[in-house]
Amino acid sequence: MFLFEFFMAIIISFIVTSLFVIAGKKGPWNNLGSLFLVVFLVTWAGGIWLTPIGPQVFGSYLMPFIIMAGLLALLLANIIPHKDKKILKAPEEEMARGDSDEMAAIASLGASFWIFILAVALCIGLFYVI
Repeated sequence: MFLFEFFMAIIISFIVTSLFVIAGKKGPWNNLGSLFLVVFLVTWAGGIWLTPIGPQVFGSYLMPFIIMAGLLALLLANIIPHKDKKILKAPEEEMARGDSDEMAAIASLGASFWIFILAVALCIGLFYVI
């Protein structure tokens, strides 16, 4: 069951990440690896914690994984800045300028990203331990 859920989350996350690549987007982190990691972990965590619905395949339900990946894709698609607007700037540009407030915002964004990743991984681990 663990392996099937793991591979199901990888396949669905790969499809969602591929849709972002086709659209020419790399997510709010400007990195496909970070995008795939977030989509994969949230899809896996949501898929195992949501109420089981839909067809059962190898003892696991498919729909919670698809629902989580779809909702996350919609959220990420809405927070990615448009090319014609400079809503977010690349961290490298902000650090080159040396503005301390903007550097602190970049550092906190990096820390919050890893805290989020650890929290989702903890949710996955708790599901299999409990």
